[in-house]
Amino acid sequence: MVRSLPSVSMEGRRLEEEEQEQREVLLIHSQVRRIKREDEETRRHLLKLQLLETRPAAGHGQEASRPASRSLSPLRRSGSAIPVGDWA
Repeated sequence: MVRSLPSVSMEGRRLEEEEQEQREVLLIHSQVRRIKREDEETRRHLLKLQLLETRPAAGHGQEASRPASRSLSPLRRSGSAIPVGDWA
């Protein structure tokens, strides 16, 4: 006699196990996809911050303008304190 019934149930179990593995793979895959998406968002954010730090002040390839000229008043030009009053 040949018993085909146990082999069918074994095949059924094997199919159920494979289906379970496929479902688990999909769950892992969605988690991996989420992690990769978060990683890409983080990389874009860091790149944006780096660009902000390295961007020239004038922007768009133009030369940076020189700082505003200092006051030409005699007090500034002397570079030292100007005595006021009688300190003798």
